[in-house]
Amino acid sequence: MPKLTTSQLRETYTSKIQAAYNKIGFPRLSCVTFVSCVTKEGLKDLQEMIYAAAISTKDRGTDEYVIGVQILLSYLFLQKLLSEEVMRRQTTGMLPVLNQQEFAML
Repeated sequence: MPKLTTSQLRETYTSKIQAAYNKIGFPRLSCVTFVSCVTKEGLKDLQEMIYAAAISTKDRGTDEYVIGVQILLSYLFLQKLLSEEVMRRQTTGMLPVLNQQEFAML
């Protein structure tokens, strides 16, 4: 079986992701991007895509932009927990990846 190039793999995975999640019951996917958890390649692209989506997103009920709306305290607590976990993993040499069970244990 021939090896696929990076661009072919990305196209394949993008198609599979869109087929699996572009349907009723899931939020609309505006784009798909790939980020390496080891090299952080693609992180800047992801940040730019999130920012572009955030500044153009409006609340359906009020038709007001959601940028500037206060966030729940529980989100700040989760951010603190994840930051602490990142620091722990960096100091122990572990990869910066959580599986579902590890995330649930936070």
